[in-house]
Amino acid sequence: MLILSAFTDSALVYRAIEQGAAGYLPKESRPTEILDAVLACARGETVVPPVLATGLAEELRRYAAGAGHS
Repeated sequence: MLILSAFTDSALVYRAIEQGAAGYLPKESRPTEILDAVLACARGETVVPPVLATGLAEELRRYAAGAGHS
């Protein structure tokens, strides 16, 4: 499942990936980015654009440090 959302909060992206989403894109993504993401997800890849990757990395660090999430 590829999620296209107006919400780009890193905790939300992390939870979506953790719950099984194959990718997460901001809704303002260009059609070509969406198509590329759909194809990547179909190949079994996880898709997170660079603009969201930094926040996702922060969530991973928090989770690994034991802060986790509720």
